[in-house]
Amino acid sequence: MVALKYRHYDSLLRGRLTTDNDLNHIFNYYKYTPDRTNNSTIFQQLFASKRNLRSYHGEHLTEKQFKNNWVPNLHAVSKLSSKADITTDKIDIASQTFETPYQMQAVAFLEKRLDVAIYRALLAPSVRVARKIILSKGVTVNDVYIRDPNYKLKPNDFVKCDPEKVVRYLGHERPLINESLRVDALQVAEWNEELKNLREDPSGYFPQFKFKIDGLYERDPKRVFFEKLFAESKRASQKAVYDLRKNNNDATIVAKIFKVLKNETPSAEAFTKEFLNDSKLGEELFAWYNKFLSKLSVEKYSPEAPKTSNEANLTSESVSENLNKEGEAETPTKIVQDEYRDIAANVLADSDNADVRTLKNNLSTFKEKYFRAIEKNAKVNDINLDWIKTLKENEELPEDFAHQSYDGLEKDDIKAKEEELQEKEKELAKHISLPWQQGHLWGRKNPDLEYFTPWKPKPFLGCLAVAPFHIEVNFRTCQFIYLRDPISRPGHSEVISPYGLQEHKNAYLYYKARVNNRNYNRKGAQ
Repeated sequence: MVALKYRHYDSLLRGRLTTDNDLNHIFNYYKYTPDRTNNSTIFQQLFASKRNLRSYHGEHLTEKQFKNNWVPNLHAVSKLSSKADITTDKIDIASQTFETPYQMQAVAFLEKRLDVAIYRALLAPSVRVARKIILSKGVTVNDVYIRDPNYKLKPNDFVKCDPEKVVRYLGHERPLINESLRVDALQVAEWNEELKNLREDPSGYFPQFKFKIDGLYERDPKRVFFEKLFAESKRASQKAVYDLRKNNNDATIVAKIFKVLKNETPSAEAFTKEFLNDSKLGEELFAWYNKFLSKLSVEKYSPEAPKTSNEANLTSESVSENLNKEGEAETPTKIVQDEYRDIAANVLADSDNADVRTLKNNLSTFKEKYFRAIEKNAKVNDINLDWIKTLKENEELPEDFAHQSYDGLEKDDIKAKEEELQEKEKELAKHISLPWQQGHLWGRKNPDLEYFTPWKPKPFLGCLAVAPFHIEVNFRTCQFIYLRDPISRPGHSEVISPYGLQEHKNAYLYYKARVNNRNYNRKGAQ
C-alpha cells in the first residue's frame, strides 16, 4: 500500500517541502519560513517538527509503514579524542569541535530504499516517479530486475535504470501542436528580423546578436548551432591571421613598398592604405621614402621582361607566400604580382647599395610593428562574419500558424482540435526551415515520443539537485553504485534534508516515545 497524495500535497498556502522538483514545490522552498514556537507547548513543537519532516522524508509512505520501519538506534562516525588532539601548537581544538547531528540518522533508513536512492542519484524528478520506474520493470540491482520500491540496498550494490524511462521522466513535457505553431511563428519572425539586421550592419549588430545567443539555455538548438558556427569562424579568422603573419617576410613587405612607389604618388595615405590602414605604419614608411627610398629607382630593379599575371591586391584577408625561397610551393592566392616579386628579390640581393642596407636594417623593427598591427586588427575582427552570407530567411508561414487560444475550452474540445492539427502536422512542418530547426515543429522533432524533442530537461531540476556522499552516479549510462549507508560525523550528516538539526531532534523525540517497532525489538539492535 502506498500513501495517497494528501489534499495539501501541492498546496501553495501550506507550503510543504517535499521530494518533488515541480515548480509549485520549488516555490514552497522559496517562501518557506520556520514555524513560530514561542507560545507552543512541548507536544505542539514536537508534532509540528514531525509533520514537517514527514512531508519530505517518506511522504509516499503511510504513517504505519513509517513507524514499522523506524529504528531508534543512531549510527555516527566520530573521531576519538586524545591528548594530542586537544592541544596542538598551543591552540585549543576542543573548543572548535562541531556537534554531531545524531538525530538526523533517525530517517537514514529511508535512504536505503531503492526508490529514494534513485531520486538521490538524480535519475528521477521525485520519489513517486522513481517508484513508477521501478514498477514498470525499469530498474535492475546487480543485474536482477527489482519491482519492489521498498527493496533495501546494501553497500556496493550496482543499480541500473532504463535510460529511456529516465529521459522520459526527466525531460520537458511535449508541447501541444497549437503551442508549437505559436512558438514557431515567433521564432520565424524574430529570425527574419535578426538576419535582416545582420546583413545590413554585420559588425554593428553582431555583439547584440551574440548577447542574445549567450542568454539561451546551453543546450538550446539555436545556441548549439550558432556557437559551433562562431567557433568555426573564429578558427578560420585565426588561421588567416596566422598565415598572413607567417608569410609577411622581408620580400613581401618590400614588394608592397615598391608597388606603392610605382603605381601611386608616394604619400603617407598611400602607404597607410597598403598596410592595414594603419596611419602609424604609413607615416613611418613615408619618412623612409623621404630619407632613402626615393633614391631607389624602380626601373633599376625591374626585370627586363616582366612576367604578366592576373592582378592580386595585397590585403589583410589574403594569404601570402614565401617570396625569398626558390622552389617553395605557392599558395593559391597571390598577394603581389610577379613583377613586384622580382623587384623585391632584386632589391634585397643588391647588398652593395647603402640605401638597401639601411632598408634591411629597418625592416626587422618594422616587421614587429606590422605584426602587432595584424594582431590588433584580428582582435577587432575576432570572428569572421562571412557565414552571414550562407544563412537564409524562412519563408512566410501560412495562416495555420496563427495562434488560437485554448482558454475556456473543455478537455474533449482541446483533444479534438489537436487531432485535427495532427493530420496537418507533417505538411505544416515543411514550412519550417530555420538553420537550427529543419522540417519539424518546435519540441516535436519526434512527435511519437512523450517528451520534448530534441530532448531538454524539465525546468528547475537543478534547484534541488544535491550530490549524495553515499552514492556514485554515472549519468551517461544511468547507473550508480550504492557505496554505503549514510552516516553522520561532527558538523555534518550525509542524510539530505531541508530542515535543521532542531527539527530532527524534536521529530526523534516524538517517535521515540510513540513507536514500538516489533521488527526492531525482535531482531535487536544492529
